Formats: sequence, C-alpha cells, structure tokens
Amino acid sequence: MAQEATRLELSSGALYFLLCYAADLYDPRDELLSGELDSCAPLDLPATALCKAAATVLRRGARRMYRRSVYEGPAVRGRLDMGATMALDFGRGARAVSVSGDLSPDCPPNRVLKTALSIAAASPDLAPPVREGAMAMSRAFPCGAYATLAEARRALTEVRLERGESGYRRALFWAGLVLRSAMPDGGAYRLDDPMQKRFLNRAFESLVRGALRESLDGVAVVGRDRFRWTPPERHRSSLVPVMETDVTVRGTDRCVIVDAKYYGQALVSGRHGSTQLRSSHLYQIASYLRVLRRRDPDHRPWSACLVYARSGESFDHRLDLGDFSLRVIGLDLERPPRDILDEIASIWTESKE
Repeated sequence: MAQEATRLELSSGALYFLLCYAADLYDPRDELLSGELDSCAPLDLPATALCKAAATVLRRGARRMYRRSVYEGPAVRGRLDMGATMALDFGRGARAVSVSGDLSPDCPPNRVLKTALSIAAASPDLAPPVREGAMAMSRAFPCGAYATLAEARRALTEVRLERGESGYRRALFWAGLVLRSAMPDGGAYRLDDPMQKRFLNRAFESLVRGALRESLDGVAVVGRDRFRWTPPERHRSSLVPVMETDVTVRGTDRCVIVDAKYYGQALVSGRHGSTQLRSSHLYQIASYLRVLRRRDPDHRPWSACLVYARSGESFDHRLDLGDFSLRVIGLDLERPPRDILDEIASIWTESKE
C-alpha cells in the first residue's frame, strides 16, 4: 500500500509543460519553457504562470465590453431619450433622460483574473516575490474584483472567448487553478496544492493522446473507446463495469491500445529482489486488447503499450506475451518537450513488427 501512495515529484518546469500541453496551450516559443521556472516551487507555479499570462493580456490590450448607462437629471449625457423624457416631466424641460455608452474593461474575464491575482497576492503560502508580482498585476488590471470566491468561480465557468483570445485562454486556465485551490482564512486566502494525483493523471492521459493525435494526423485515427464486456447485441448486466481506454490508435494495417499511468512507483518489487510490472495494470490492458481485437471487423494486428510518467529516469521494455506484444515506457517528463513528444510518437512508429 505504501507503494501506491508514493507521489511522483516533478519540477515546476515539467509540470508547466504537462499542464500546458494537456490544456492545448503548448507553445514551443513560451519563455517559461526555457528554464525560467527552475527555482519556482510547485505550489507557486499557478500564480507565477498567471502573472506571466496576465501581463501578456495587458500588453496586447485588455478586453472591453459595451456598457449602456441611463442618466436622469437636468443635463443631457449622451443621446437624449425623447420618449422617456416626455414621460418623465411631460416636456417641461426640468429633467431629461439620456443614454450613453462606452467600452469598459470591467467585464467578467478581467474580473476573474483580477480576483485570482488578488487572492494570490493575499496568500501567505506563496513565496514573497510571487505575492508581490501578483499584487502588481492585480493593481494593473483596470476593473474591480468579485466580492466572493463563489462569484469568481461561477463567472469562470460562464466566460466565453472568441477566436484570437489565446492570451485570455491561457490566463484564465491558470486563474482557474488558483481559484480552485483557494480557501478563505480570515482576511486572507490559503492555497492548497491543486496538483492532485487524479488531476495530473488526467493531464498525463491528455498529453499522450494529444501528442499521438498531432503526430499521426492523416496517418491513423487516435481516440478512446468506451465499451462493455458483452457485445451490443447481447444482454447487458449492471454488475459488469464499463471499460474505457486512455488511447486507442487505429491504422489501416494495425492498432495499438495505450494506457497512460501517472504513478509514483511504476514498477514493483517481486520475489528475490526482481522488478515486475503491476499485475493490475497488465490485466487491465490485456482485457482491453482482447475485447477490442475480437470485435475488430478488419481483423488487424493489435498491440499494447503502457506509458508511465517519470521524473529524471526512463525505461523502455518490449515483451512478447504470446498472443500480443506489449511495450512498457517510462516517459521522463524532465526532458526537453520535443524529446518527450518524439518518444510518444514512437509508440506508433515502432509498433510495426
């Protein structure tokens, strides 16, 4: 059980690449991928990345939205609303109703960013330079913050972005991590680590699936399968769980099932000091492969691959299990992004016997 609880410790740079690629925010020219995060603690990562993204948003120009204001008084501000004015004092001329409109930066996306920056600036859990940077960026945003954390979280789910707003998309992603991890604590906010194992496991799955989809565009179909043990035409029992692959790659001449695992300890110790695969992982992927292979109308060759997230180490084992071949990869996420993506692409290119 202690092995299951072991946590995989990644550097902030590796976490940044993993999360950016999983969220479809990866840019090879990103300055934060060049080693700038080497001294950043993982807890400081969301706020640090948020400050960087918020600065980009302000440099490109903060979003503005049209605001309509109605003024009632002795003077006219903007366009006179004749109908409302006549109804107000029957044309005596003492008061008028006028309407004015302008473009204001006080809109939901900016307020979400302002709120997240304000929370980071007030959190004692973050390093002083990170808090100071968040405070400076918060003051630079020309709008108000939401009064409560619940309002900011709700607004974040309702924000809709247009094409060309990649800067906002990146900034709101990191703002979401800050808001998700924040907990009120008196007059400040405490930030818990949002990088929980389940969250990072989904991100790692997205990295593997996305990298394969990008490298195999036009070559093979990359997706995931959700299916039952019994074929669709047979009786289904509620006692039997539904199976779902992380990645299924279907080509014209072969297919590969890939299972991505974010585990602190990928391999376990067996008898007499030997190192072995986790039996549950082996049973799982073998079950996926045998069911899908049996239902393949084209009767193509099928193989399987287990991919484990690693930090500072890698391995690559090829196994012949009789009725199918299995590749087990330890993917070192501390390597340069291009090397990581190339190794993921090799899952398909090296699967052809």
